[in-house]
Amino acid sequence: MPYWENVACDFLKGLGITPEPGLTETVKSMSLKESSAYMRDEYALSMTDEEIIDGINKTIASYYYNDITLKTGILDMLRAFDGVKKYVCTLTPPNLSRAVLERNGILKYFDGVLSAVDCGLNKSSPEIYELALKKLGTPKKYTYIAIRAQSPSALRARRRGV
Repeated sequence: MPYWENVACDFLKGLGITPEPGLTETVKSMSLKESSAYMRDEYALSMTDEEIIDGINKTIASYYYNDITLKTGILDMLRAFDGVKKYVCTLTPPNLSRAVLERNGILKYFDGVLSAVDCGLNKSSPEIYELALKKLGTPKKYTYIAIRAQSPSALRARRRGV
């Protein structure tokens, strides 16, 4: 998702700081804690790592509450499958996933939302899909899992038996 790729730059811009060219590439493989320490040191931020992480999380939340839009064709697909049971399985915290689904007018097309955060699972684990299957109440052989092309973790789960 392009929003995640730009979060470090957007966070700094929100502080009135112009990010260096290549910042996205620099922090891409870092953890959130490592990224916060890097930005604190590189940009002489007078913030703790925890404050920086909180600021980054608020930047991410802003994307969900204000910016993220539907990909082309999603609404048409959901309308075409209206009446078919559907669940969303996501790594996104539930408050953010529900906000973006509601704001884009598509929450009504789903029977529920399963957040890995709530379940203590992740999308590379088949258990989150098994839980969705149980909630749907449909036989496995008649249940389809639509996976975002950019989600390698979900593809791994599919290969592991879901």
